[in-house]
Amino acid sequence: MIRPVPYVDLECASGDLAELSSAITALRGRILNLHRVLANAPDALSDFMTMSRRVRDSSTLPADLRELVVVMIATTYDNDYERHHHEPLAMEAGVTAAQLDDITHWRASSNFSSAQRMVLRFAEEATLRHHVTDEALADVSGAFPPQQVVELALTVGWYHLCHVLIDSLRIEREVP
Repeated sequence: MIRPVPYVDLECASGDLAELSSAITALRGRILNLHRVLANAPDALSDFMTMSRRVRDSSTLPADLRELVVVMIATTYDNDYERHHHEPLAMEAGVTAAQLDDITHWRASSNFSSAQRMVLRFAEEATLRHHVTDEALADVSGAFPPQQVVELALTVGWYHLCHVLIDSLRIEREVP
């Protein structure tokens, strides 16, 4: 595989990068290859982590809905890296194994609630069509407060960005 940019050894970093590494470890529990690649542009990694905290830790969108959206996007893009990291988070948030198994055919599955179906439709349309229909937007706008509709759109956009970074920079899953 072509490695366009190297992985930075954040565990041995110094100065501002060491502080950023410590903050990431405190927040996420460990340094991922995504962080190691983005560390080639330290200011970008810092900004990336600010938005990551916003989407994952500060959003009022329920965690199960957020993680279903992430897994939907990862599955649609065949992004094994993101799926590997987010399926356990989805299960911690209350998503069932049956729901994860049914994610590709969620429309025909009886395993999803009405709210889950709405966010899956929104994410699927944004991912496959790059356009959310008026009907899908009306559904989420009628079911969720405006802040959560915005946070849903931010989550979808954020994980589209994550996919582009992971794919274009050839970021590999971490070796245990």
